[in-house]
Amino acid sequence: AHMKTLITNLGKRVILLWLGDSLPPQDNENANLFTNPALVTAQMIAQVLRAQDRLVCAVGSPEARAMGLEGMAFDPSELPIAASLPGPFVHREICTALTPHIEDFLRSRNS
Repeated sequence: AHMKTLITNLGKRVILLWLGDSLPPQDNENANLFTNPALVTAQMIAQVLRAQDRLVCAVGSPEARAMGLEGMAFDPSELPIAASLPGPFVHREICTALTPHIEDFLRSRNS
């Protein structure tokens, strides 16, 4: 409900990014509380998005996830937190997934 309110209040087209280890589950029975946004389902996402909005699902490839912390800068005391986050190679894949959608939004806005 809060996400729907936020998107409505923005009054603009939005790109909603799903970042998880797998695609959004269809329902809570298939949800994995340890690998995806907890208790968020494809049905919930569909209720939030309007016709002009976009959903981009970014699931890091096994290769990118295997690169782990390589290239990530953090203090040694932050290792446990850094290890729980997507690494730089996953972020590069996220950027690649988002870029065409952002470019499309910018083109349509400037037309």
